[in-house]
Amino acid sequence: MRYCHVLLPDKTEPVCLPEICVEEKDVIQHGPDVIISLPDLPHPPQPALESENTPSLQSILYGKELLLEEIQCTWEELNPFLRAGLVTVRAGLHPTKNGYKCRRCHNSDPARFGVFFCARCQKDCAYCRHCIMMGRISTCSALFRWNGPPSSFSPHISLHWDGIFSKGQKRATETIIQTIKEKDELLVWAVCGAGKTEILFPGIETALQSGQRVLLATPRTDVVLELLPRFRHVFPEAIIAGLYGKSEEKQILAQLVIATTHQTMRFADAFDTVIIDEVDAFPYTAETSLVQAVQKGKRKMPPRFISPRRQPIRCKSVYKNTPFP
Repeated sequence: MRYCHVLLPDKTEPVCLPEICVEEKDVIQHGPDVIISLPDLPHPPQPALESENTPSLQSILYGKELLLEEIQCTWEELNPFLRAGLVTVRAGLHPTKNGYKCRRCHNSDPARFGVFFCARCQKDCAYCRHCIMMGRISTCSALFRWNGPPSSFSPHISLHWDGIFSKGQKRATETIIQTIKEKDELLVWAVCGAGKTEILFPGIETALQSGQRVLLATPRTDVVLELLPRFRHVFPEAIIAGLYGKSEEKQILAQLVIATTHQTMRFADAFDTVIIDEVDAFPYTAETSLVQAVQKGKRKMPPRFISPRRQPIRCKSVYKNTPFP
């Protein structure tokens, strides 16, 4: 598949289109060529919705960057959105001095790229081996992203939980709520069994009631499966999706997303509040790509992020035979 940079009759800035969607009246400025060979276009302004058929595609693409195979649309269906600027497209791999950088998982290690003969472009293509389990991204692969108006979520969500907090837990919940309101960052440090999940409830309620979108990322699939019924029980009005390798909820537009950290690679500018469970656990501490994926999943403005730091934690010492600080 080859792409072009095209100036449409009613536009002042070019758009990226697959060669199959170019019409006679369009003015080709670059291409046709494999998408990685085309220069990057500036991000276009957000257009208004003009079609009644956009909600289904919006629910799939909003806050994400996906391969064409993940969207499950034909070019005929996708073409009007590309031409209107409601969906943008860019290369999945970015050329660098030493090779490539994957725009989904941020891998730039030459040892984690391979080469294969591509039936799509009929020549050898480099591809990212680091995130191959999520679908192959190669030099001719494109990532599609929603550029239309954001989805709105119902603020009429309340917490259905009648538990009682201890003094320490209550102080933690108040701090979390204040952190979310002030768009700040926070590390919650507590021992196993201290009620870490429960003290998140009021803060998440605050975020949901303000119409925000929340991500709760965790290292393992079993934790996602454990947390899903608990959060669906206490927030019955909220749309909640659980994302992991074999999840069937990946196309649900949810206000609260509970996902493995690897699944955050598909998101971009999606979440107002991000909570990382077990931030000191493998694989989050071992893979910088996961830290970068979570950062990409945050909205650029406003930055609300509950996490200790921007880099993985490296524990240098432990306390022995002394009280915890």
